[in-house]
Amino acid sequence: SPVALDMAHSIDICENQRFPPEEFPNRKAFLSYTSLESEESYCRYGTVSEDGEVVDCADAAEAAEASEQLSKYNAEVLPKCICAPETHCARILLLSGALSILSGTICQMFLSGIIEFFGPVQTQATILVISALGLNAQMGVWDETSLMVASLLVGVAGASIFTSQFWCEQNFSPSVIGRVSGTSDGWGNLGAGAAQIVMIWCVMEPLTHLGLPFDTAWRFALIFPELIVLECSRWITNYCWDTPRGRYRSERTKTPAELRREILRCLADPRVLALGYQYASCFGVELVMNVVLTTHFRTYFQMDLGLACVVGGSFGLMNLFARALGGWISDYLFLAVGYRGRLWFQASVFALEGAAMITFSKIHSQSPWELVMVLLLVFSVLVQMAEGSTFAILPQVFPSRTAAASSVVSILANIGAIIVLLTIYKLFGADDPMFPYEIHALVICPAALLTVFLACPEKQEPKHPGKEPEQATFAFLQKEEESENGPEAPAAVSLEAGDNAS
Repeated sequence: SPVALDMAHSIDICENQRFPPEEFPNRKAFLSYTSLESEESYCRYGTVSEDGEVVDCADAAEAAEASEQLSKYNAEVLPKCICAPETHCARILLLSGALSILSGTICQMFLSGIIEFFGPVQTQATILVISALGLNAQMGVWDETSLMVASLLVGVAGASIFTSQFWCEQNFSPSVIGRVSGTSDGWGNLGAGAAQIVMIWCVMEPLTHLGLPFDTAWRFALIFPELIVLECSRWITNYCWDTPRGRYRSERTKTPAELRREILRCLADPRVLALGYQYASCFGVELVMNVVLTTHFRTYFQMDLGLACVVGGSFGLMNLFARALGGWISDYLFLAVGYRGRLWFQASVFALEGAAMITFSKIHSQSPWELVMVLLLVFSVLVQMAEGSTFAILPQVFPSRTAAASSVVSILANIGAIIVLLTIYKLFGADDPMFPYEIHALVICPAALLTVFLACPEKQEPKHPGKEPEQATFAFLQKEEESENGPEAPAAVSLEAGDNAS
């Protein structure tokens, strides 16, 4: 969240609120603090260490350069909210992010059957209404418990990506599903980056200039995304179709017990587990970055709120093209050399992603923000290309149970993100805040090797060899129309046509 530190300050969980420096001067988070702008340290005359760990500030008499007897504690240099790794504040913010992901995961566990019965339009509209209630709840948070409840409600929105994937699969040919799903899901994830920038520069800044206190401004700012989400829900309900032929007609023939058995079969399939690990290594990474990046830039790099939101938000902005690009390249290689082309690209993009995150983890707090942003953008592009590639492969690996496999893979990715947040980012980073990113990169690297589990002989060649993706889509839809007896099927269109078939 772009205002996570400000929210923490509003509910009094910052380290310097729970432990005022006047009463608890030797808290570890205080002793290690140095302002990058003024180069002043909390410990005015240096630090005292025992067994390699800083335990207190040095006395003035112990400092040869001391010219006047000032207090060895320089509390004035501390920011309004100390939320360094391993503080209570950092743990609460990580737990809040993990709960948000968890609620989306729980929703996805039930969506496989729900979406097949009610259709994507009704399901998506309902998810948006619930997430709008969460935004409303966030406006009124007053303590840790209310923050957790609001995070659970807002997290329901995370399940909307599964609905989007199912929706795309109902409307487009396997030959172009990578490009279509990548564009749809990517532009959905784009909102995470855009929201950080827009909320600060276009909503909160004007509100603070009108004289609202910052604690009040961030609460009022949440009204705007809430209204947008509710309007999107109304628009989807009134104007969108589930399929090219109109509203969804439930053809559900499976009982809940059969659906559970299908999901269990997916969990027993090593290809599903491989895709789940790979999706956790791209989409799961994006979920983690959305939780930690902006706060990390504000605490470790000490960027102001506006710059931190621009740099952190740029990670999500790459969804403008990167996820769709990953799907498009996978589709192109599929049409050119068959299914093995998708596998080559899948392995390559995960190897490059791991290398990019290792490089990003090597920067330090005094690195210029321009360098930080460039490395972050390269890493972001590779993460989102891997997402597009993964969901270009999935419908071909599991053509008869795409919905169940998609649900399981997405759930595994979310679970992976939660585990990473509550282990790597919670337990490490007290001495070096970049160390968790290095460990996370090492977790990503094996994803490239798991591509060997995705061999799929029955779907190795394109369904319409030698045709462009748009022609393949037209042929696919036309064949479906001819197989039905319904008289009112609208004409199929190419992807690049400007018609409004949803």
